[in-house]
Formats: sequence, C-alpha cells, structure tokens
Amino acid sequence: MKQLIKQVRQEYTFSEVMRIKELHFHAIQGLFREFFEPSLKELKIKSLDLNTNSLIHANGLFWNKLLSRKKIRSAIELLADKYKDIPCDKIYYAAILEKPDLFIKFIESIPEKIANHATDEQSFFNCIETLSILCKLYSDTLFSPHELTVQDGFFIDETSSLTLLKTGLTKENPYFDFLVSECFPVIAANPAEIAWIHGPIRISTFAMAMKAKELYPEIKIFVTRHSSEYYSLNKITDFLKLNTTLFSVIDGIILVDYADTEQAVKNALSNEESLKTVNNLLYFDNIEGCIVQTEYAKSFYMSFEENLEIRPSSFPEDRTGVIDPSELVSGKLFPEKICPWRKCTFCGINKKYPFSEGCLQGDPLDHKIDVIENLVHQGKKYFWFYDEALTADELIEFSKKIIARRLEIIYHVRTRFDIVCDRNTCHLLAQSGLREIRIGLESASYDVLKAMNKYDMNSYSLEQISDVIAMLSEAGISVHCPTIIGFPGSNKEHIEETFNFISSQMEKHPNFSFNVNILQLDVASELFHSPEKFGLSSVALPTDPKYFLGNIVFHSIDESNTNHTNYLLYVQREIMREFLYPWMPISALTPPHIFYRLVESARNTLFYRSISASKKREFKTNGFKKLTLSPYAFLFESVFLSCSKKNGKISVKCIDSIVGTWYNFSSPTLELSTKHKALACKVLGKFHNGTRLVSEVVQELCSGDSSLSEKVIMANINQLICLSFLKEES
Repeated sequence: MKQLIKQVRQEYTFSEVMRIKELHFHAIQGLFREFFEPSLKELKIKSLDLNTNSLIHANGLFWNKLLSRKKIRSAIELLADKYKDIPCDKIYYAAILEKPDLFIKFIESIPEKIANHATDEQSFFNCIETLSILCKLYSDTLFSPHELTVQDGFFIDETSSLTLLKTGLTKENPYFDFLVSECFPVIAANPAEIAWIHGPIRISTFAMAMKAKELYPEIKIFVTRHSSEYYSLNKITDFLKLNTTLFSVIDGIILVDYADTEQAVKNALSNEESLKTVNNLLYFDNIEGCIVQTEYAKSFYMSFEENLEIRPSSFPEDRTGVIDPSELVSGKLFPEKICPWRKCTFCGINKKYPFSEGCLQGDPLDHKIDVIENLVHQGKKYFWFYDEALTADELIEFSKKIIARRLEIIYHVRTRFDIVCDRNTCHLLAQSGLREIRIGLESASYDVLKAMNKYDMNSYSLEQISDVIAMLSEAGISVHCPTIIGFPGSNKEHIEETFNFISSQMEKHPNFSFNVNILQLDVASELFHSPEKFGLSSVALPTDPKYFLGNIVFHSIDESNTNHTNYLLYVQREIMREFLYPWMPISALTPPHIFYRLVESARNTLFYRSISASKKREFKTNGFKKLTLSPYAFLFESVFLSCSKKNGKISVKCIDSIVGTWYNFSSPTLELSTKHKALACKVLGKFHNGTRLVSEVVQELCSGDSSLSEKVIMANINQLICLSFLKEES
C-alpha cells in the first residue's frame, strides 16, 4: 500500500500534466488501512473537501466518525434499551452500561497508543481488544446484521462482481449511508473523464465507480495498484476475461503497476487512440465487444525510491516517550528481484509477476544506500524490508555498505533457511542494524516439507535450521518463523512435530518467535492446478468463475482428517496463545492470529523484539513464573464497582456470571462447586482490595479437584490482576 503523501502527489501530477479531469477512488476498510498506516492526522479529518478529486481520506473519516463520542453514545443507548428489562448476558456489555464514560474515555485514548511504536505489546493488545468490543457493540446495534471488524472494516464477501453490482448502491452495502453522505457529494462536485480505483476492488470503491457511471455515463474507469504481497488481479486474468459483469462498470485493469501504464492509458484516451497500444492492460473493447488483454511490456524499471512507503508524522517532534510512525520506512530492498526459489507448491506470491527476473531492471546498490542515508538524515531510523527472500550474498553486501557509511539503522528482512551463513556473518548482519529476520519454517516435518517442495530435501535437516537460529539469536537478531497447518496429507503427528520443535527453540532462544497460518489455497499455486496430486477431494471457487474477483478458493479433505477447519482453528488459537501470548485473556474477542496480523501490519514486531520501548510491569508469585500484567482495558473495573456495593463484598451470584464464565472456556461442562465459588469470591475480594496472593489462591482453588487446571486459572487470574493495575494508574 503506497503512502498517502506519495499518492496525493501522483494523483495531482497526473491531472495537471494531461489536463484530464480525474477522480481517484480509495477503499473504506479497516482502521489505519489494516494498521499499515497508523496516522493520527488521518483520524482528525472532519469532512471531505468537495474541491478535491480524491477520496483517499474517506477511510480516515469513516473511522473518525466511529470513534466519536456521539456515535458511541448512540450505540450505548441502543444497548441500554436492549437490556432494559432483561439481564445483560455479556460481561463487556455490563461493563459498558455500568460506566459508559469510562469506556468512551478509553476509546478516545486508543489512536495515540496505536500510532506510537513505543506502546508495549500488551498495551497494544489492550487497545485492539477494546476496539473489538466497540466493533461488536456497533455490530449488535447500529449496523446489525452487518459485522464490523477492526482489521477489515465490514466483514463482506467481495469475491463476486455480481454481488457487488447488485448491492453496491443499496442498503445491503453496509457503507452505503456513509458513501451517500460523504463520498458521493465529492464525486458529484468533480465531473471527470477518467476515474481510478486504487487497490483491490472492494464494495466501497465499486459503489463509487457505479455512482460515477450514473453521473457521468462517458467516464472511463480503471483499476490500478491492486497488487499486494498475497493478492493480485494479475493472477486471475483467465477469469477476468469472462467477467462481463465487472466490465459493465469498469473499463479496464492495469495488470502491472510498475510501468508507466497509467500515463499511457491517459495518453491513448486523450489522443483518441485504441487501448491496444497500451501494454499491461486488460480492457473492454467496445468495437470488438469483448474483453481484451494486451501484451506485457518487455522490460520493467523498478525504482527503489518509488517503492518505499513513507508514513506521515503523527506527533510533535518534542513529544517524549514516543516513536513516531514516520520514523519507519517499508519497502523492498531489491524491488527488481523476485524469490530465488519459486518452487513452493502452496505459494502463489511470485505468480503475480508475468515476467522472468531478467526483464526487471533496478537501481545500483550504492544508489539505494544513498537514498537510505538521505532518509536517515530526515529522521528515519527503522526499515522494514519485505523482499520475498533475500540471499546471503545480498544481505552481506548490503550490511558491509551500511557499516562503511556508518549509518545507524534498525531493520527487518526475510530470507530462507538454506542461506549459507556462519557466526561471523551473523555478527556482521547484527552490526549493520539487523534486528529481526523472518524465515519461513512452515513445518518441522520432513514429509510435509517434501510435499511443499520447500527445500532441496537432499541437503535439508532440522539440525541445520537449529544451527541457523542459534547463530542469529546469539548475535542479537530475533528469528521469526511463520508456520502452516492444514497442508494436504499432514496429520496430528506432523503438527506436534512442528510445535515440539518450536517449543524447543523458544526455550533456547527467548527472542525467537513464530506465528501459525492455516493453509489458504491460492489460485496461482500448484496445489490449485494439481489438486489430485496432493489428495484434495475437491477444489471450488467461492462464486461462479465468470464473477470471481478473489485469489483464494475453497478446498476440502475428508473431515475425519485433522485438516478439518474447526480443529485447525483450535490448534491455531491455542498454540499461539500458549507460546506467544500466555497473558492473553481466554475470553478475549480478539483471536491470537488476528492480533499478530495487526502487530505485523503495524511493523511493531521490529520494536517488540529489538527495543525496550517501555518496561512491562511484573510481580512475582510463590511457586509460579513471573506473570506480566495485562492492562485489560476498563472492563473489569466497572464490573467490580457494580459487584461490590455492599461492604466491598462480592456475592456467589456474581461469580456465576463472571468467574464461572471464564473457567468454562477451558471446559464447557465444568460446574464450579459452592466451595470453589466461595474461594473465587475470596480471590476477587483480595484483588479488589489490592492484595496479590496469586499462588495461594490458585492452589486453594485447585486443591482436591483435578478438573481445575492451574494453567487455565492463572490465565484467567491474569485478567483480575489488572484491577490493581488500574487502581494504580488512576
């Protein structure tokens, strides 16, 4: 996703050079564009300027309104009316109703915490979880039956052009009211000859395009800059050639963003020339009455500087305790190169490139270092390089040049485990500022890796991988290993093998991390094209092929297999919580994999793994490991205020609605005995009064009853500890 400043500059330049009246449509989606651009300025927009031809700030305005006191209060009023005569069945709603001002106050503090890279991991979770509760509140009141999420905006199936066409300008589009009040007036105030849909086609941008066609029947609408790491319309051109429904609204799709195709399209339209002269284009030919694809350009120049994503600043320069988003730069170090392996059977990333590596041209490395040095002088310090897989030679050469220039940067890269490295190389990388390296493990099972074609299996060994992790960790570089579960043919033993290996690495190397992905079947992967080879019983598009706009398809295996979706979701949730986020409340609305996704999108792992941005609060228990306090929003403070109005005591009845609910997450059939409820009252009373006898109370709760797990209770007690934390903070 390109940064706001660059896009605004490009959009203005395009219009001025050709003097063509243009419109630019940008999607309404998750907060901070799925956290890739945590900009406070974006949330301060009060309205869209009718004199601008771009809707690039529509997403910021949408979330500005959702985070406003007025909007939140209207949702709380509806919630209060719902529970006026019946007991509140959700603890977070009870908390909101008990103390709505506290809830709103905390919501108002969240944007600054998210935008500040110095916010520690648990406080960041605190913000995400509270926003998830807000989205749940909106989903159950103002926006019902639509589901709103922090990460994606409204949860909608946007894979069918027919669905977009039928619902785009109706109330079935959850963004419709916002579009009518805020976006359509901008379109109406700016008559245009050409419009650009920036990014993947979404219901919001498709509705903007439909409105533009309604107002200006002769306008030409093109989709551009739609490719991200995992998604690209370039991967589904065979389906798009059938999609006359899509092309009833749009006129063309720029398949490759790197060439000057946008300008070539405008030149052709201005000179009334055929679009057949434009490379890298899929368009509807009115003369031939069909969808036509032109040839790809023979070569592409990939500018290092133009591929960098520069974030706007959010805080004053003299603000203390802050790491501003503008201090971090994202991009590819070698945008002119693609993955050197390109053989993984599950991967479709490189299939979005319709050319061989020899067609790509880029800048000399010395020029790239010049650009980085200039950015450092501008106050940039952190660099997130997301090349698919840098080679050892590329990393070594880059590191040596950074050291020679004496540039003090901190950076992240991705590579493969088959890189050749030794301890000296690792220390060289660390000296240059490398602090986080992402290496796809996928699995620790030889059989699964062989089916994935992840490595040359003749030279692969877990010992080699362990050695690489050890050398990098010893040098002070955090190693992160993405894993995949649900690959065809894998079973429970393969999963256990993988996470036994992960567990051993975490014990040896405290800075080691990982995440769990459930296999998604990409239309450009070998899995999709040869499903029978991998034992897939069925592969199906989520919609009719002639309407398909996605990249992911449905697939199925015998449900008795451990690749069953429910089992995989359980494994993903429990493993990530146990190994990565033991402090995460079991009853949290935010799943661990969604939290990790947002942390990575914000680029915060680079800070969590390498920088002590803020100290975490800890206390010791007798017989238990140190427990990091989880500042879990405002919720339990207000619940306890309502639960303990009589002499500061908490009743057994309250335990049924609060503590019992938490315990039942570990065992749905578990019923707490009167004794346990009484002990739980004792726990809550102690914490409410500021006493911290954790181990004593947990041991009391577990004594003589094997059905209660100390581990589970400790995770739930972690929620209660925040009471003392909140009291201290207030």
